[in-house]
Amino acid sequence: MARRNETTAGDPSAPAKKASGNHPVVTVYLIVYNLLSSIAWGHILFRLSVHMLTAPVPSSTSYFASIKFYKSPLPSVLLAVLNSLAPSLVPYAERASGAFAVIGAETKWVQSVAVLEIVHAALGFVRSPTGMTAAQVSGRLVLLWGVADRFATARANPLYASMVFAWSLTEVIRYLFYVSSLAASPPYALLWARYTTFYALYPIGGVSEALIVFFTLPWKNWGLSEWVRGALFLVWLPGLYVLYTHMLGQRRRVLGDGKGKTLGSKKTR
Repeated sequence: MARRNETTAGDPSAPAKKASGNHPVVTVYLIVYNLLSSIAWGHILFRLSVHMLTAPVPSSTSYFASIKFYKSPLPSVLLAVLNSLAPSLVPYAERASGAFAVIGAETKWVQSVAVLEIVHAALGFVRSPTGMTAAQVSGRLVLLWGVADRFATARANPLYASMVFAWSLTEVIRYLFYVSSLAASPPYALLWARYTTFYALYPIGGVSEALIVFFTLPWKNWGLSEWVRGALFLVWLPGLYVLYTHMLGQRRRVLGDGKGKTLGSKKTR
């Protein structure tokens, strides 16, 4: 399952301790790493948002005749869904279908830098187990390099845009949270966003990831690659459920347990 905004129990960039617990050089390095990562994902989020919000409005009801969906490599089932959209939504779906051309390369390389987070875990800079960190980081890399980079179906899928939107917004919040945690204490608004945005971003990102993989699978003539992608699709949504319920528990622990206890009213570790 691709990495999202997990807590320190499974979060590749979570500081091993407060800033004072690490060597000052390590603390400065982690602050710089998290800050630059937040800026990079913020840049992707900005470019994607501009791309999606500048979708043209169709001038007539005859726009279906020239819509790019008919020339796309998408499977017929997905094409049927897209071409049944309300006229006001079609331009945005078409824009989403072209999102890879706008932010695909940047997303691939920014996410690849997250391999450093495996090193962070191995060296004890962060609290996450190395194996878990490697699994979380590699999940996204497999999807970007092994699926989207290889299959035109994945690159043209409008769900690529929703997937990157969920990733980038999550990562901006997550990395800023750790910058503030290392430097001092995060403001409540950032703390709240860190443990609340998953309500929407988990389903958006997880379902998008799973369906992108699913729509690369052929109806017949499966080889090793198809069986691997099929296995990924089968574990994606159960993995989402595990992470989602885990995050629900962490939110109760950090923001409140229903009895008035919150992070602000009781010191936690």
